[in-house]
Amino acid sequence: MKRDPFLGLLLLVARAHGATSDQIEQALAGDSSREAQADLLDRLHRDGIRVTRRHPPLTRFAVVGLSRAAMEGLSRLGVKTNRDLFLETEERLRTAGGLGDAEIGEIERFVRRSGYRLGMTADEAGARAKELEEIFETSVETIGFSARIANAFSNLGVVSLGGVCALSETRLLMLRNFGVKSLKELQGELGRRGVGLGMIVPGADDSLRSVRT
Repeated sequence: MKRDPFLGLLLLVARAHGATSDQIEQALAGDSSREAQADLLDRLHRDGIRVTRRHPPLTRFAVVGLSRAAMEGLSRLGVKTNRDLFLETEERLRTAGGLGDAEIGEIERFVRRSGYRLGMTADEAGARAKELEEIFETSVETIGFSARIANAFSNLGVVSLGGVCALSETRLLMLRNFGVKSLKELQGELGRRGVGLGMIVPGADDSLRSVRT
C-alpha cells in the first residue's frame, strides 16, 4: 500500500521528538489510524513543533461541530478530506448522502468557516486554497491596523492574519480597550480580503487554543 507522504514526514518528526513505538505503529495502521495521527500531531504541537497539510483528513475536524449523523453521511459519499467536501453539492448530500436539513446546515457552516463553499470545481478549490494560504500567512504588521487593534494582537501573541481569523468576536470584545468600533474596523479589513473571524485555520498557532476557549 502506498504510504501518505505527509504521514511519513509526521512519523519522522515524531520519532525525533520521542514518540513511542506503539504510537508510531498505530499511525502506520492505515485509514483507521487517523485519530492516532491526530494524537501525534497534538503531541508535536505541545512540544512546539508545527506540522500541517493543506487538506487534512475530514475526521481531524469532527470536533468543530459536525455531528455523528453528518459524518456518517459524508462517509457514505466517500468524502475523506475537506477538499472532497467542497466539491460536493447540496443535492448530492441530500440524495446520495441521505442527509437532512440539520446535517446540511452543520456542513454548510463548517464549509463557510473554512473559507470555501459547496459545489466548487477542483480548480476553484485549488485556487481558493492558494489564496487562503497567502492571506493567512500575511503579517498583521503589514496591514496598518489602528493602535488599539495592533496592541490587542500584540497582547495575544498574534502575528499573522491566520491567527486573527481563528479568533472569535466574543474573545476580542473581552479584551481591555477593544470595543465595538475596533471590532467593526477589524471585520472591515478582513472582509475586504474575503475572510473573517471565527474561521477554521489550518496550522493556527497552538497558543490560540487557550485564546479561543
